[in-house]
Amino acid sequence: MCSYRRRTEELVREAVELAVAVRADLSDTAAVAGLTRQCETGPRALLALACERDCDPDADPAWTQFTAPQVAQRIRDKRRAAALRRLLGSQEAVAEADAAYEAYRRRRRYC
Repeated sequence: MCSYRRRTEELVREAVELAVAVRADLSDTAAVAGLTRQCETGPRALLALACERDCDPDADPAWTQFTAPQVAQRIRDKRRAAALRRLLGSQEAVAEADAAYEAYRRRRRYC
């Protein structure tokens, strides 16, 4: 039981970290702490709602604890996909990809 709870907390923490990483100025510790507190409520609320939906209200608490890490992993995976989409569309990512492509082309020319 405790391992399910620990895994659920770990996955929720990862989901929060992903959300904060793409939204906050990571050099500003106060902003990161504030945004972290804000972002924790979303995944926890989603987790509670999804567990209620996936488990019968009269379900054994052990079943709910078993289900929670699976739900938390889906939440984390959706946050990761959203973060990647956001990063891929950023100007910095496009500029870095263009620079890497040009470096590759230059290297291929001289080989």
